[in-house]
Amino acid sequence: MANKTNHNNNKPISDLGERMIPTQGGEVSFVFSRHLFAYRYLLPSVSNKSVLDIGCGTGYGSYILSGKAVSVVAVDYDKDAIDYCREHYQNTNLKYLEMDAKQIELNEKFDIIVSFQMIEHLTQPKEFLVSIKRLLKSNGLVFISTPNVQKPDHEKNKNPFHHHEMNDAQFRDLLSGVFTSVEILGITYASENKLRKWLGKMPFYKWGRYLKRNSKIKKIAGQALSMTEFKVVTDDIVNSADLLAICHI
Repeated sequence: MANKTNHNNNKPISDLGERMIPTQGGEVSFVFSRHLFAYRYLLPSVSNKSVLDIGCGTGYGSYILSGKAVSVVAVDYDKDAIDYCREHYQNTNLKYLEMDAKQIELNEKFDIIVSFQMIEHLTQPKEFLVSIKRLLKSNGLVFISTPNVQKPDHEKNKNPFHHHEMNDAQFRDLLSGVFTSVEILGITYASENKLRKWLGKMPFYKWGRYLKRNSKIKKIAGQALSMTEFKVVTDDIVNSADLLAICHI
């Protein structure tokens, strides 16, 4: 394993509305917890592998993967994000590049390609998939995640940062048009919670997204509703929070 350098979280980065900023000092973010889980779940798969992380954002996930991988190349189009990555999440086997996901120019191929919570932001997702396929070794794997959206919000409530929101069937169709083998998994809450299920049907449930991370209400809700622990499932994917695809070339 590579020797890790110390990192800190003192230098802030602006929140543009969709940027996934790591929690600090007792903060609670249900969405960040879910994203963090996905990267940690991937650790056994990247052991002793070369990894390309596309849309690395603030770099916390790339840093996690670098703890097991031989090497990690992490790319993001946003200069502020890459600067933040280099400041906070360094490792001797981890390299950050400022690069547009739609125009990745690299002269090497990778054992593993990761792209979490990014494909929904693209206007031409299939072109993106075709472009990253050429960067994959013949026996390599691609891991892609996206929110599981069964019923898209009405136009006024639609996420302005998302161009393509998909359910599991739509996600499979998109990926199967490029890769020979596609497995779709679900990321869902680790335990059943009747109160959470009931509240999830209430109109005011979505108000929680507007609570600050250091909100006492959010901390209490996280414990009472079991909203920070997750698991991967192969059944009942239709009700999962996120979709995780494993693609073979």
